[in-house]
Amino acid sequence: MEEFRKKLKTRLNLCISYCCMALFLNFILNRLTAHTSDFSRGMTMGILISTELSSVFLIFYYSTVLKNEEKLKQMYIKSKDERNLAIARETTRTGALISVYALAIAIIISGFYSMTISITLFFVLMASTLINVAVKLYYSKKM
Repeated sequence: MEEFRKKLKTRLNLCISYCCMALFLNFILNRLTAHTSDFSRGMTMGILISTELSSVFLIFYYSTVLKNEEKLKQMYIKSKDERNLAIARETTRTGALISVYALAIAIIISGFYSMTISITLFFVLMASTLINVAVKLYYSKKM
């Protein structure tokens, strides 16, 4: 249980660090994107703010769990439950496969309208495939 508590404290510290860095990142991005389109600035700030809000939520959640021993035990049991782990594994595997096929279809369809979008999606597909292969190699050596 102590190892799980340390893991939660590490997650909490990472969230706190991200929140502190996000303020600095927000300032830098406002300066760097001052001359870009409103759409680009809006997307960048939207992603930054949504990740910051997620981190703030996790900070409160982890703090609450670390203060309450009963909630900590429930979270530990939930995280180690074989059924939940199997569901997460299958969800990840199926989701990755669906994403790859959806990207492949999007590449074909976008090729009829814009070569730039098609090539961009192709590189996204290649990056996604390389990440999946790298993760699979990592876990095949680790386990």
